[in-house]
Amino acid sequence: GKRLEGVSVAWNQRRSHFHRFQRRGEMNVIGICGTPRENGNTKILLESAMEASGETFELVELAKTEIKPCNACMDCQKGRACPIEDGMKPLYQKLANADIVFVATPTYFSAPTAQTKAFMDRCLPFYFDRKLAGKVGASFIIASSDGQEHNSAALREFFDQLGMLYAGSAHAKASEPRDVKRDLKVLREAAELAVKAKELRTLTKR
Repeated sequence: GKRLEGVSVAWNQRRSHFHRFQRRGEMNVIGICGTPRENGNTKILLESAMEASGETFELVELAKTEIKPCNACMDCQKGRACPIEDGMKPLYQKLANADIVFVATPTYFSAPTAQTKAFMDRCLPFYFDRKLAGKVGASFIIASSDGQEHNSAALREFFDQLGMLYAGSAHAKASEPRDVKRDLKVLREAAELAVKAKELRTLTKR
């Protein structure tokens, strides 16, 4: 609790949909926020984890990023760049430069949100070029009732398919605005998961 409360946040506003950025440590952490809500519980949990990492991090809000569905053209399988012109274009390089990827999503019908799933599908180029292999992923799952385990399993499979090390998942029950902010236990679990992810990445970078 004290560690989270003592974190100093110096946010820099950016003009693109890559909304929050803070430069600190030697690793790069990118957080993918899949909630369609502004300042929802998912974003709160994700931000708390990124802050706790103590590393350079960037938050990407998918609700403010145009990501079209994968059209199965399979250009990426042939070593060509994805031809779809949208917000995923600059995100490919940011992901490739990241050491750690956090994906946070609410639970809709025991699965990730539509925004999150579109992002996951558009990561197909990384399945073929293996640019994320050996890096670390973690998931942060919000649900008002049930379905967290199925949602988490989908994210774990996503990271596994890309050859990434999976640090684990933090789950939170939340139905009202800012419920997560009051749940010190889940905030602590999210912070511990962020530290674990960093330790795993340290091992793979040696």
